[in-house]
Amino acid sequence: ESGPFERDVAVLPLFRALRSEDRDSTTIGWPFFTYTEDRREEYRELGAPWPLIVFARGEGKTMNRVWPFYSNGTKGSARSSFVMWPFFIRRETDSNPLYRRRDRILYFLYSDTVVRNTGTGDETRRRAMWPLFRSYRDQQGVREFSTLALLEPFFQVDEELRRTWGPLWTLYRSRSKEDGSNRRWSTFLNIMHGRKNGDESSWKFGYGLMSRRTTEDQDVWKFLSIPVWKKDKSDSTH
Repeated sequence: ESGPFERDVAVLPLFRALRSEDRDSTTIGWPFFTYTEDRREEYRELGAPWPLIVFARGEGKTMNRVWPFYSNGTKGSARSSFVMWPFFIRRETDSNPLYRRRDRILYFLYSDTVVRNTGTGDETRRRAMWPLFRSYRDQQGVREFSTLALLEPFFQVDEELRRTWGPLWTLYRSRSKEDGSNRRWSTFLNIMHGRKNGDESSWKFGYGLMSRRTTEDQDVWKFLSIPVWKKDKSDSTH
């Protein structure tokens, strides 16, 4: 033999039979009612009718699907499942040391994505509910939150798009470390923004029209960058 054996006999859409060294597949009423034995991937699969009802068993693949009610399947490092599609959908990839899971409710209404390094335990998590909010936590424990979230659930990985166009619909945004320190926040089009780090906090309104800065020793209010009120905390009577 100069190459691998393969035979394909078909009378479409009535019948098709594929025979090879690695795979046998028989279909009646093509492509809906199919039985496949894959010797290379080591699994058997029945579709009746495919792809709505599918059952697979073997080392290379397992699947239980009765669409749209339920599905749970594994192939290699990938796992997928749903309940009352598209009410709840889950996709997982576990390729050590990287683990990734994404849960969705009604596709983009709610999305929750976790990426974890199983060796170090470092984890990022991104959640979004359209159109209400988006939250994000990176491996260094930095947290972000914003509302509204009109496009973020649809373009989760496109951070450049979010940074460029997000201010047009973001009513409030905050960023801080996991312990709550070094916090920054802003409102729509940066009309009001502020920050807090330890005992020092400040905010500005109207692009500098009014501002306030508080430290461990002082509390200063400004109007058009001109101090209008100042309090030295060290002089306070306790």
